Amino acid sequence: MAGFKMTKDEIQKMPEGAKKEAATALVDEACFMVTQAKKLKAAIRKEGWVETYQNGKDQTGVKKSSKGETYLQLVKNLVSVIKGLMELLPEGTAGSRELEKFLGRYSKCK
Repeated sequence: MAGFKMTKDEIQKMPEGAKKEAATALVDEACFMVTQAKKLKAAIRKEGWVETYQNGKDQTGVKKSSKGETYLQLVKNLVSVIKGLMELLPEGTAGSRELEKFLGRYSKCK
C-alpha cells in the first residue's frame, strides 16, 4: 500500500478545505477496502467460488459464493474510490502515479 502512503503525504500538503477532507476520507475507505478484499480473497482461495445450498429436505445445489460476489463488488467499488481520489490529487505527483499503476494492474487482469 505504498501508493496510499504517498497519497496520504500529498494530502497533508493540500490546503485545508473540502477537497482535503474528501481526499482523506477516500484514502481511509480505500485502505479499508484493500484490507477487506485481501481477507475475502484468502477465503475464496480456501473455500472456492461456489458454495452448496440446501432448500428443504430434497433440494440442493451449488451457487456462486456470497464471499465471491462480495469480493467482486468490493473491487469495483475500490476502483471507483481510487479514480475519485486521483481526481483530487494534482497530476504528476508520486501518489497519483502510484494510483495510476494500481489501476493499470487491475484493468489488465480482466
